[in-house]
Amino acid sequence: MPLLALANMEAQEGLSGDPVLSISPEGYSDETPVMCEPVEDCCCPNGRDKSAKTLIILIHGVNSTGNEFNRTKAILGSSHCVEIKEFKYDDDECSDKITERLKAFVAESRGKDDKYCKVILFGHSAGGIMAGKLAADPEAAPLEVHTAATPTQGGGHGWPAWIARPFIGCLKAEIGAGPGPFKAVAQGSSVTHHKTTDEDDGVLGAGYQSGNEVPGSSSQTHPDVCHSCILGHVAQKLKPDCPEPQTENCQNRSQQ
Repeated sequence: MPLLALANMEAQEGLSGDPVLSISPEGYSDETPVMCEPVEDCCCPNGRDKSAKTLIILIHGVNSTGNEFNRTKAILGSSHCVEIKEFKYDDDECSDKITERLKAFVAESRGKDDKYCKVILFGHSAGGIMAGKLAADPEAAPLEVHTAATPTQGGGHGWPAWIARPFIGCLKAEIGAGPGPFKAVAQGSSVTHHKTTDEDDGVLGAGYQSGNEVPGSSSQTHPDVCHSCILGHVAQKLKPDCPEPQTENCQNRSQQ
């Protein structure tokens, strides 16, 4: 029997007495709901699809594997417009080598289609050193870099890095001796240094975080926050302020 004829059949009683369901020409009854997807608006201002998400890459400090970012991830992860990735490194590595790996990680995360609205590097403590260095690389631009309680000035033991390195690892040795001058921010990128106060940061006082900032960067001081507490404050600033996903065209056919 032709399919069109079958589609136009009315319900009939079969040989067993069971009814045969009718089929509309479209293949569905009038009460079949139309499936739909939420329409996301992530407020992307860069001329891209409005649903483009923001990629935020978290970079931990020394003596850490990223556990300090747990609250940060909870805050940022509550937004449907954010995708979070974490970059890991070893304290024995030197900052230049880590920055090279970070550059490759960012490029791989972006992908060839560069689907994200923007890419943010969020470096805590020593993690901000590599983020600040990568901000100067024009091949990595555009990047929005935020450092939190980062020892840009360094200082501490006062030994040359090459003497301290065998004892405490390359990155710690660099921080103790001073990480050296940063290069200026590349065109298209930006850097914001978020600092704690001297009284409240038991790990790094204001002296470690003042001076030797990335040329072309800006700074914000967050009072009454500790070395790790600052992460929640910065995360609130980075979270996109966009509407919740909306659903459209989800009416049943009977209501159309």
